[in-house]
Amino acid sequence: MCHPATGSMESWPYQQPALVGAGYRVVSYSRRGHLGSSPNDGIEQAVGSADLGLLLDHLNLDRSHLVSAAYGGFFATDYAFSHPDRVRSLTVLSSFI
Repeated sequence: MCHPATGSMESWPYQQPALVGAGYRVVSYSRRGHLGSSPNDGIEQAVGSADLGLLLDHLNLDRSHLVSAAYGGFFATDYAFSHPDRVRSLTVLSSFI
C-alpha cells in the first residue's frame, strides 16, 4: 500500500483490517522522508519505484496487488509499468495518473 504525499504507512487504518480479513497479506510502508523512514534528501521521485521493488524483494514477494493513493500512485504506477510481471493488479485512487 503506497500512501499519499501527506501520509505514511499509517494512512490505511480502515483498509488494512478489511483486506487481512479477506485473506490478504497486507504490507504498507512509509516512503523515504515519512514516519521514521530514511530521509529522502530531495530524491524521493527518483527512487520511489526502486524502493518499492527493493521492499518487495526483501519480503520475497514475487507478484503483488498494488494499492496506492494520490502521490503514492506515481510510484505504484511507475513500478507496475516497469515490472508488469511482478504485479497482479494496480489500484490508484485520487491521483493525477
